[in-house]
Amino acid sequence: MDGEEPLWAAKEEWLDRAVEILDFFHVMEHLWTIQRSLPKSCQADDFVDHHTRMLLEAKGDYVVRNFKRLITEWNLRGNAKKEMQRGIGYFQRNRQRMRYDEYLAKSYPISSGVAEGTCRNLVKDRMKLTGMRWERRGAQAMIHLRPLYLNGEWKTFLNYRIEKEQKKLYGKAAAYSTVTDYAQSP
Repeated sequence: MDGEEPLWAAKEEWLDRAVEILDFFHVMEHLWTIQRSLPKSCQADDFVDHHTRMLLEAKGDYVVRNFKRLITEWNLRGNAKKEMQRGIGYFQRNRQRMRYDEYLAKSYPISSGVAEGTCRNLVKDRMKLTGMRWERRGAQAMIHLRPLYLNGEWKTFLNYRIEKEQKKLYGKAAAYSTVTDYAQSP
């Protein structure tokens, strides 16, 4: 997730065991914002590349110390100083969520693109079509069923439901107990 505290609070309530990872693209946005506020003599690519490498190696404390040093060394004032201080606060607050070396070693995604793409494919592409209106109950049912369809498990699920309903109604499976059987029946 990005660095917004309300999101982290919601995570604690709903996903308390999830690993907290600060979205790396948001981190990069902060680095570029800081760099753009610096004197023109600061080489943009070198500044961002250097600090990106440090963050990927889980050296966030180094980045914070370096930012503090640069405020004094470059005698930053005004917007440049303000952006650097904002960056220092951001990286300090999120220090425990920036162990990118560990996350990458465990093959965890370090940006939210995977989750955002899944949400788009799983929810938005199906539920936000023209003219659609959903009540919470129906939307939740669709969210439960959509992955079965997308993963090619729809027929298996239908067969499971037919078998379950047949046993519930009749105490045993019926002669036609699968989707394929129904399709081939006279």
